[in-house]
Amino acid sequence: MDDVLRLRYERLLADMGALCATRVADDESLQALAAQLKSTRVVSEDWDLNGAGGHFNFETPESTPAVKDLAYIDAFCDDADGVPIHIIMHLVDGRLNWGEWYRVYGFDKHVGTWPPISIRAAI
Repeated sequence: MDDVLRLRYERLLADMGALCATRVADDESLQALAAQLKSTRVVSEDWDLNGAGGHFNFETPESTPAVKDLAYIDAFCDDADGVPIHIIMHLVDGRLNWGEWYRVYGFDKHVGTWPPISIRAAI
C-alpha cells in the first residue's frame, strides 16, 4: 500500500512544493516547507461517506526542519465536471501532518478526478 500511495500522491506533493513561494513569506520557512514536501509521504487516505471529499495523513521525517508561523498550505484543482476542489494540508508543530480535499459546492456528487492532474494557488 505504501508504494501505491507514494505513486498516487507524488505529483500532488511536488506541485504543492512548487506553489510554496506564493504562500510563504520568508526564505527560512520556504526552505523548510520545500524540504518537508520532498520527503513527506502520504501514509493513508480516507474518503468521506458521500465521496465528495476526503482526508489524508502524512509522515514527515523528523530530520526535516520545522516550519515557523504557518498553519496550513492550500490550493485548488478542478473536478471532472469543472467544480473546484479545495486542497488543504495542515501543519502541526511545524510539520505536515494531515490534509483534506472537498468539492467547493455540489457535495452530493462524488469527486470524479482525484488525485488532481494539476493545481492552482488559492487566492
